[in-house]
Amino acid sequence: GMEGYEVSVNRFSDFYLIFNEREGSPFTDAATRLGVIQAIDRDNFQTVTSSGTGEVLTTLVAKNVACAPSENKLIPTQDVAAATKALTGVTIRFVAPNIAGPAGAGNEYIAEALRAAGATVEIENTDVGSWVGKIYGQPEAWDLTMYADLDFLGSLTSPLMNFVGPTVAEGGGNVGAVNNAAASEAFGASLTAASDEERCTFLNASADALISNSDTLPLINDAFIYVQRPGFTVQML
Repeated sequence: GMEGYEVSVNRFSDFYLIFNEREGSPFTDAATRLGVIQAIDRDNFQTVTSSGTGEVLTTLVAKNVACAPSENKLIPTQDVAAATKALTGVTIRFVAPNIAGPAGAGNEYIAEALRAAGATVEIENTDVGSWVGKIYGQPEAWDLTMYADLDFLGSLTSPLMNFVGPTVAEGGGNVGAVNNAAASEAFGASLTAASDEERCTFLNASADALISNSDTLPLINDAFIYVQRPGFTVQML
């Protein structure tokens, strides 16, 4: 390295899976969702996407965000044999933004992992604008997305709003039309919590209810890496 220079790691975007749980999608079935989750090695996804600078998530936000646990044993590990039993013969329409690694390499990794488990995968590894238009504007046209979340609030509240309440078509933010009563109840309780500790308890209960029901898979937090010269500090806005 260069003497006096420092590397600044700025946590940026949280990546996680969202399933389309509307009628007509294979992911109305929890076992099929679990098959997708079991097909994926999150460490491999991190390597492909971030070349070692990313952070494998323990929930839907980075570990430096309030309420994030240091570990989470509810997140399944890769089990290709189990995934193959669930996914053989299943066709998946997978759409994702191509910011997950160079030219969307992380998305290609997911597609290949699902194919290795017997699924037929139709992938749209596309620009952010087209991705947003598809998942928000054409809810019947996709089954699975790798969601890139910019958590501007710096809170576990923010990503949970993508899984609870009314769907996008109904004026809400529920991207995949998830219907998880336990997650919704805990999220609602977090909004009137009497303390930060109580709020974190409810927020984690909501996220864990989603994870336990295979409504999502937390993947990684992607980072921007900067080199700082002496006397200067670089950070994300």
